Amino acid sequence: MSKMAALVDELRQQLNTAREGEQELVSSLRDALDQYDQRLLQDVRSLAAEHEARRGAILTELQSLARRMGAFPVPREPHLELTDNSPPPRAMPPALPRTATDSGKLQAVEGGAWREATQRLQSELDGYFKKRA
Repeated sequence: MSKMAALVDELRQQLNTAREGEQELVSSLRDALDQYDQRLLQDVRSLAAEHEARRGAILTELQSLARRMGAFPVPREPHLELTDNSPPPRAMPPALPRTATDSGKLQAVEGGAWREATQRLQSELDGYFKKRA
């Protein structure tokens, strides 16, 4: 029986040694995971900061574009060399877009008439392609 108690004590010591070794391994694993988590958190924070910087730059560009929309630069007049025989250049008035009326005469397109002109153009194109087919 005393031999059995000695074997049980020896087995208990082996289990205690194994338990201590396992606890050390678990502790080192926990430390390694904590370090990894901290590095990952730093990486995520730096990526978020870079992303915010890019978003800020894009927002600034979009705001700049919005301020410039519809503001076209003033056209410069061409520099023509004048000779002694050539007359001075005349400024041509800008041509107004024109549409055909029912009588066949052209008239200037008014502000909201572009919708009608587009519909008329579409119907003329449809008729043209139907004739070709």
